[in-house]
Order: sequence, then structure tokens, then C-alpha cells
Amino acid sequence: MIGVLLALALVHPLAAQSQQPDPITAEPTAQDLSWQKQAGDFGAMLLLTRQGESFRQAWAQPGRPGYQPEIRATEQTIRQERVEAVVMFSGCRSDDAGRCAAEVDFKVFQPDGSLHAVSNAAPLWNGQGPQSASNLQLGQSSLILLIDDEDPLGVYRIVAHTCDTTAQRCVDLERPLEVVEPQEAVDLSSFMEGFYLDPRPLLIEPAMRLLDQQNALADANARAPVIAFFGLVMAAYPEHMDTWDAAIRSLDGDGLDGDSRATFQAAINLAKRPGFLLDDHPPSPGHNDMLWGAFFASGDEAYLRAIVERLDHIDERKDLNLFLTAASAQWSLSSNAAGHLRVQTTLQEIHQSLDDGVRRQALDAALTQDPASFGDSMMAVVEAQKAAGVW
Repeated sequence: MIGVLLALALVHPLAAQSQQPDPITAEPTAQDLSWQKQAGDFGAMLLLTRQGESFRQAWAQPGRPGYQPEIRATEQTIRQERVEAVVMFSGCRSDDAGRCAAEVDFKVFQPDGSLHAVSNAAPLWNGQGPQSASNLQLGQSSLILLIDDEDPLGVYRIVAHTCDTTAQRCVDLERPLEVVEPQEAVDLSSFMEGFYLDPRPLLIEPAMRLLDQQNALADANARAPVIAFFGLVMAAYPEHMDTWDAAIRSLDGDGLDGDSRATFQAAINLAKRPGFLLDDHPPSPGHNDMLWGAFFASGDEAYLRAIVERLDHIDERKDLNLFLTAASAQWSLSSNAAGHLRVQTTLQEIHQSLDDGVRRQALDAALTQDPASFGDSMMAVVEAQKAAGVW
């Protein structure tokens, strides 16, 4: 649907300090990828992302040692999900006034090769040139693409014709974008654990249906993190609540005795009061699981801090529940720090802020030891206390 689903987003020029080192090689090679090319000094790369706005905000932050904005690229989407094509470039030649002029126009081709949408040439950059020709710069114009319900599924091609108009050097960049049905886009583990980095609310309904189909919520232990995750997501996207409520009521159960419906109804109730999880609750491993579900839904470090507080009971040897709460907290902190950069960096910051004591020492171990070791040590303590007749 040309001219309806395509929009050109013009963003303001970014501060010079936001420029990043250029990953584009100085010379063209036979291995140049279709999405990353060089013409003389001018080079450019095309990326597709669902986080264009947040990436621009991160890029615009003042430069500081060790800081590098992260863009999560994608080559897959579903209908009605916004994807943005952004171009980064380097080597734009400055004119006598020190200004760089570059342009980009986009074309989108459908799976059958026919033209889906086209844009007019727009400024990739029009202003003071980068401080160094080797600096990578984020283009001022991008393409926002939304595939409509009536458009075909399959692999689309996004083509960006990118030119340094002063030097008269151009490159044609290309990226594929596969459009699939929502249920094909859901991998439950990566979807739920990565939602805070790549929020995709349109996949919540197929995720709920997949959990129901897999009978995943028949296990009571699996429900706590699911309730927290879906509750926090529902709180963040109330505009979808009617759709999700109807989907929950349509679940047939198939032998689940209402486990799925009850779990997601609990999530709806939590969405009405998302701060409930940070209230003063009796410590338990199940509540730890809920805090993790809430963190992966929101990325809010308050949930990590609440889990760290449970480490105060790591030396408990009388109350089994308190010990298991602390031990499971330590185990999960270690495991998720190893698999999630944001968890690791946040926990390192928390560690630096703690006074020396049980909590700091337990967190230090979580950040430095093999996660598998904590399961073994936890079971050893439990067996020893059982043998002593304490538990």
C-alpha cells in the first residue's frame, strides 16, 4: 500500500560527541556485504530495528569513556509491527564551508519482487561535517515501515540509495525483512527474557496461546514468573488490554483445568497494581521468580535490588525457607548476570554501593563464580541440615 504505510522520519542533527568509531573498512573489499558498502572515502551501512527512537536517544548522549550505544537489529517482523530502517555513514566530504551534504532514498520490494513503497530523496545529513572523516554518523532520515494486514507474508527487500552529494559518490544498500505470522515469531524463552530490550506487545497474545498449548502452566512453579511478566507488560500497554482479555477468555484449556486462564487473570489483576511486587512480602523462592519476571518485562533495576536484598539470609541454617530464598536468589543472580549484560552491569554497580557484609560477599560470589556451583552448594547445605535433624 504505497503512500499509506510508508513514512519518512526526519530527526534532528546529533551532537558531535555522539559520533562513534567507524566499523567500515577504509578500502572496499570483495567481501562487502549488501547492507554495508564503500565508495571511495564514503561508506554506509543499513540496519533494521524496532528500537529506532531509543537508539537515537542513546546515540545522542554525550560521549564518555566506555559508552557505546547499542542497536538491536532485526530481519523479521509481523504485520502491524513498526520497523525502522536507519543508515549510518562515514567519510562524507565537507564543502568549503565545512558542511556535509548526503541524501538517501528508500525502496521496498514485496516477496514477489514488485514495488511495495518508495520514498523521495531526503537528507541523510545536511550540516556541519563530522569532526573526523573516520567517525561513524547516524543519518538524519530513516524509513518507518509497517506491513498491513492485507499485505503478503514472505521476505521483503529494503533498498537504500545513499549518496555523498558533494563528492558524487553513492552506494546501494539492501536488507531482507521477513514478515511471518505472529505465532511463528514467538520463541518463548528469548521473547520473555528479552522483552525489556526488545518490547513486542503484539506478540503477547500468541505467547499466551503458546503457553496454553504447551500445557506449560500446569506446573504451579512455572506460574509465578509468568504472572509477573505478563502483569508488568499489561500495565505498560493498557491500550491492548481488551484484546488480551478476550484472548484469555477464549482459551479452551484442553485438560489444563483453567490453569492458563487463572494465571493470565492473575496477571491482569497485577497489572492494576504493578508496584505490588515491591511491597514488603515474606521472602520465598517463588517471589524471587516473580521479581525476575517483572525485571525481564520492564528492565527496572528496582527488581534486581529486591532480589539482592534476599542475600542477607545466605548463612541461615534454621529456617529452611529463608535459606532457600537466599540461595535461589544467589543462583539466579549468577546465572542471569552471565547471560544478560544489563543484569551484570547493574549488579556490579549495586555491589560497589554495598558496605562490606553478608550481602556484599554473597553478591561478589554470584558475580565471580560458576553459576552451576550454587546449585551444588545449596543441595549440600540442605542435605547436611536434614542429616543433623534441623530440617
